[in-house]
Amino acid sequence: MNSVPILRSARFSDMSKLRDMITTIMRELGVPDAMQCALSDLEDVDTAYRRRDGLFDVFVDEEGEVVGCVGLWRLDVQTAELRRMYLAAPWRGWGLGRLLLGHALRRARELGYHRIEAATSRSMTRAIALYESVGFEWITAGGDAAATGCDLRLRLDLDRAAGFGLV
Repeated sequence: MNSVPILRSARFSDMSKLRDMITTIMRELGVPDAMQCALSDLEDVDTAYRRRDGLFDVFVDEEGEVVGCVGLWRLDVQTAELRRMYLAAPWRGWGLGRLLLGHALRRARELGYHRIEAATSRSMTRAIALYESVGFEWITAGGDAAATGCDLRLRLDLDRAAGFGLV
């Protein structure tokens, strides 16, 4: 890890490496294999994300390897959902998660959203701490963990988030 990875729009050619990275992270977190196969949104990110008034971007290292990702898609005219925010283990602890989140929040504002929601798992303690540090608030506990592995849901008012310096 010699330099900061490049953030760019995901390409079809990234998808295999991206699925491998996400599956590895899910295993590290103890997510059961049955939940790991719920990656169908990565089969066609144009349809799943971009055509739903969102984005899907990746961090790539100097060798072109996918080392992180973040997605947004529309829940309703006011609200986007933060999706698939992951960083490979060697890239954690360097502030790149905060960069990914800041990028997603700014892009959500640019796309006209006023709120952003995120679903996560209790096992993703660092992500939860990051979300809380920028003002995300709990809206539910529970959810469809059996199907998605996400048992927590948070929301951020993007107008209020401006005070955290990420938007």
